Amino acid sequence: MLINSFQDHYVTYESARIEQCEPSQLATEYILLLSIRKGQVYMKMVDSLSEKMNTADLYRIDIGFNISKKNMDNFIGRTAHILFLQDEVLMKIFAYYYSKFFK
Repeated sequence: MLINSFQDHYVTYESARIEQCEPSQLATEYILLLSIRKGQVYMKMVDSLSEKMNTADLYRIDIGFNISKKNMDNFIGRTAHILFLQDEVLMKIFAYYYSKFFK
């Protein structure tokens, strides 16, 4: 089970979902050696992880939080990252609907 949120800026959306992303694919076309290396490394990591996964049992879940407060944590994307761990209702929903992952 891979859980992610567009609101989380600590972990990129594609990275949390173990998916290829356009910037990493485009990085192989950049002239800068560092950008090429980072893009190639990221794509290799995704391919390596994906090879070992049984996609029939893979769940990618997108979460959208109702974040109304405006503060520094929201600005830097920390709030959504932390809410995955602190939201008791969300944890109960996962435990109920996806109980097979917790046995």
